[in-house]
Amino acid sequence: MSRSPRYAQRKDGNEKIIVEALRAAGATVLISKLPFDLTVSAKCENGEASMAFFEVKNPQTGYGKRGMKHGGNDNQRRFLQSNDMPVFFVDSVDTALAALKEMRA
Repeated sequence: MSRSPRYAQRKDGNEKIIVEALRAAGATVLISKLPFDLTVSAKCENGEASMAFFEVKNPQTGYGKRGMKHGGNDNQRRFLQSNDMPVFFVDSVDTALAALKEMRA
């Protein structure tokens, strides 16, 4: 028997506009939450596919500010130590599109 979470997972207030902007720019976005908020796939300049995790942080909350400063929560930092997949911490449409551009390079 599995237990349901006591509280619903909160979504950063800026996540919806970031997802919309990434999709408008041609990326495929999966809202995954674990270990990071988004899994993003996009075509590179050479035609190959590139994939990365995006962690959305809201700079208007204390939790979001700490996450940007410290590179995520403890679970995310542990995951990063054992994984080679790129992870971008984004807090706005501009930082998300810059990360997407870096993925495509």
